[in-house]
Amino acid sequence: SPIAIHVRGDNVIVVNGQSVTLGQLKEYLIRAKKRYPEARPQLFHDKKAHFGTYQAIKNAAEEAGFRQMDIVLKPS
Repeated sequence: SPIAIHVRGDNVIVVNGQSVTLGQLKEYLIRAKKRYPEARPQLFHDKKAHFGTYQAIKNAAEEAGFRQMDIVLKPS
């Protein structure tokens, strides 16, 4: 996917290598939806990060028009 969202253990959000706030993430996702209408964001969420951060990212993706998001799990 051209949209890779990483959430670090300290809840910092990194999109395609750039650290962003939740507000910036939503704007980024709106632009990405226009540029890549068929893409599905991929979310890499550290197990130490808060569930609330995941929920806020999910909400931002839905508000930007994405109906699906891939959750990528890494084995321990």
